[in-house]
Amino acid sequence: AQPLTLSFQPFAEEMGLWHATVGTPVTFGELSPVGAIAAALGVSGAFVGVLYVVTPKANRSGQARDEGWVIRRRAAAITLVTGLSPFYLAAIATPIPVGKTVLEHMGLGAFKTLDHAARATLIPLGLNAALFLGPLLQRWLDDEWGSLADIPALLSDWRFLRQAVVAPVTEEIVFRGAVVPLIAPLVSSQWALCLTAPLAFGVAHLHHVIEGAPIPMVLAQFGYTSLFGTITTYLFLATGHTAGPIACHVFSNIMGFPDFGEVPDHKHATTLKVAYVVGLVSFCGLFGPLGHRELYA
Repeated sequence: AQPLTLSFQPFAEEMGLWHATVGTPVTFGELSPVGAIAAALGVSGAFVGVLYVVTPKANRSGQARDEGWVIRRRAAAITLVTGLSPFYLAAIATPIPVGKTVLEHMGLGAFKTLDHAARATLIPLGLNAALFLGPLLQRWLDDEWGSLADIPALLSDWRFLRQAVVAPVTEEIVFRGAVVPLIAPLVSSQWALCLTAPLAFGVAHLHHVIEGAPIPMVLAQFGYTSLFGTITTYLFLATGHTAGPIACHVFSNIMGFPDFGEVPDHKHATTLKVAYVVGLVSFCGLFGPLGHRELYA
């Protein structure tokens, strides 16, 4: 008797699906410019659009987005979109004999060693922390770290989980891991890629207008997220992995946008001003050296 075997390959070959999987070497260079941009907009649009599909009743109120049931339902939806994104890219890629797999293009490949994982994660995080030297000191002087000490409370707070876990992981995988490989063949330099690919990330935050957010605030968020996207795209290209960008995104979301307005009237104003300047100068000085791919090889 023939042994019973279960395999997806014969079915997939018959259906024409075996030409590319997430573990097969592929290239995105065969896509036309229009096709590549449409594919990038498609995965970005699906990421944002699904939020309004699963919670249509919550879209009329900006406050509703912070309710637990809304966060849970949206988190499940964008996690599904994120999980399907490698297969989406595999379906439109061109297989090649040797090269990066879809997962490696997306920065989701396996680390070579524990040291490799540490360098690809902690060096970008340290660079990001340098930029936030002023806000970090400000929080310490104002004794605002106590709220992060109650771990059980944080793990039961869906708003915190959305900001510190769900959003950073899913957004980096989609907007860095999926969008950047699609746009990369269309531009002539790394800097052009760092400046153009994050625009999809910035545009993805404009939907808050629908939820009642003031237009000036949404435009400011567009600028901030696009700038942040430029930094994390640079780190994504340098490290070849999403771990560093995810760590930076988690850190930045926990810190929030720096409260510059309180600095002039703060009782430690001079110290804070120095910390903000030192942090910015340190970040700018380290940005280039810590972006060398040799550090993460």
